[in-house]
Amino acid sequence: MITFHTASRRQAWLALLVALAAASLQTSARAAVLMEDAGDAATMDGAAGRWEAMAVSSARSGVSGEGQALTVKLAPGDHGSFSRATDLAPAPLAVLCRFNVSLQEIDAGKPTAQVFRLGWGFGNSNGDEPDARTYAKLGLATTVAGDGFQLRDLMGGSSAAFHGTQAISWALNNSGQSIAYAAPNGTIERVANDRMDVWVGRTKVFDDVAATNPAGRITDLKWFWSQGSGVTRFDHFEIRTLEEATEASARDPLGSPVAALNSEPAPQEASIALERPTPNPFTRTTRYAYAIPDRSAAVDIGVFDLAGRRIRMLAHGVQASGQYEVRWDGLGDDGVHAKHGIYFLRAAVGAQTRVSRLVYLSE
Repeated sequence: MITFHTASRRQAWLALLVALAAASLQTSARAAVLMEDAGDAATMDGAAGRWEAMAVSSARSGVSGEGQALTVKLAPGDHGSFSRATDLAPAPLAVLCRFNVSLQEIDAGKPTAQVFRLGWGFGNSNGDEPDARTYAKLGLATTVAGDGFQLRDLMGGSSAAFHGTQAISWALNNSGQSIAYAAPNGTIERVANDRMDVWVGRTKVFDDVAATNPAGRITDLKWFWSQGSGVTRFDHFEIRTLEEATEASARDPLGSPVAALNSEPAPQEASIALERPTPNPFTRTTRYAYAIPDRSAAVDIGVFDLAGRRIRMLAHGVQASGQYEVRWDGLGDDGVHAKHGIYFLRAAVGAQTRVSRLVYLSE
């Protein structure tokens, strides 16, 4: 708890909070969440909406949501989907789509095929959408052995095989010009107009791949699982406007300064480093990425106040190897917003424990 001993100190502290909150709100306006999925009815970060339809083709399959995770269990011969067909308004010109994904209980004898589409004029039926209304698409398929997955692009290229839970970052640019952005590995990357970059964790798997339909636009999203069986789990699925990196020291391969779409500073949450809360301070949501390198490990991540009381449990249990991300939106385990002030994020992953200080500026 913070105690103010004099009026001048209180006024100075409030002025600092106002200044930091104003700066953070400007950042949030530029990087506003366009869509975020969760199992409850709350809308995080002022999201424009969540999935409008989640469907499977028979009672043998199912879709369930818990927290910010969405789990689809598909029986052989069935198909499933989730979609948002109400136009994102205003239609974004460049976006970064992020989510964690894992595949389990996959039947190795029957290849699994899934596709993500961003485009326009989509419907909410449990079916795929045509390329004619797709701005860009990204395929996901299991490996031959069924023990991992690969991503596939429009040209038929495949990524390396990945296992466990992986964080996917999909950058798309429909702005009419090349855009520089802060990449998941902490570098400044550039994606050309009507192209896309795809990252798995901190590894870029597709670089400047052509959009499916450059004449299209980005307003709707659909995921469709057309064949195969097993369990696919998504966590922390969101679409944000793709931020332009404006760091004066960043330079493109030709050595010229990176051109910015505007003169505002790059937002703190445009990139995130492992084991470092980002942004910090924050007003709406802070993110924390961590990795389990080789084998499964016990994970216990939570937010605590200055008295050592747990405010919010973010992750608990045994997790397989992979790269993960959790978020704190200022809510406690009881669903009530915490007061502004200083908190601590404690992350115990396997034998390692890290503690980070958080500054929460409630609105």
